[in-house]
Amino acid sequence: ERNTESFSATAAERDAWARCFAFLEAWSDPAGGLAGVPFVWLEFDCADAAVLPPPKIFFALSDAGAAGWARTVERALDVLRPDLVDATLDTALRLQALLPSGAQIRHAGAELNPESRGLRLVADGLPLERLPAVLRNAGWSGDGCGVVKRYRELVPGTPEARINFDIFEKEIYPRLGAEICYPESEKRSRWPACLDALVARGLCSPERRRGLDEWVGSYGFLVRELDPLVLWRTMNHVKLGFAVDAAAGTLEITGAKAYLGWTPGQRPPALGVGYCDVQQQGKSENYGDQFQL
Repeated sequence: ERNTESFSATAAERDAWARCFAFLEAWSDPAGGLAGVPFVWLEFDCADAAVLPPPKIFFALSDAGAAGWARTVERALDVLRPDLVDATLDTALRLQALLPSGAQIRHAGAELNPESRGLRLVADGLPLERLPAVLRNAGWSGDGCGVVKRYRELVPGTPEARINFDIFEKEIYPRLGAEICYPESEKRSRWPACLDALVARGLCSPERRRGLDEWVGSYGFLVRELDPLVLWRTMNHVKLGFAVDAAAGTLEITGAKAYLGWTPGQRPPALGVGYCDVQQQGKSENYGDQFQL
């Protein structure tokens, strides 16, 4: 039985939790209209929160073409944020149409707080050299070439980026997110240089940098008493935040956020907390967390 009283203190927060549960029920129902969602995740901003706040809900979109994922987004928003359907769907379709071949809007999400007015769309496989044209044609107010230049300074040798757009009505908000992602086979070799670059530019503190070193590749969480399962600590990606200062006409990197996770894997020879080579561990599911660098 759901008890939203235990999660939130206000009527608005309890209503938000009720919509969260309604979405999950629709997703689990084959007739719920969300068959095009392969997985879902929740994000919580819990800094100084006395009770667990309503989450941001993000959902993946299957590769069913623009019309297919548009129907999925519309159905999701009907449950989560019906006020955003008319305000965002046409802009989402227009943005997808501007993406070059091979790029696709893979994730969408929204805050349950009714004061939040935006829909988050995440485009994957977007070649960096095409990003300025996409942003310009979409009406973004910032310098797309500047985004590419600063991204490449931090992530040399990466041809594509995963871009986070926040949209409302016909507008792409001045803020923009660019995720730094590496294939599993390259993470251990490439993350150190990337994190060093973030520290050098003041986007990551040395203390947080050491904490990430201690986190990635270690283990220590066991569940299921009769069949222990090791959860390996991983870092899925780092997201750079970009924003346009309208008054000064400049582009700023507003911060960097690391998205940490736990991946089920094989049991090590000896239990305990330590570092191990996890490249051979089978990756099946990912359980995540995030923190500001």
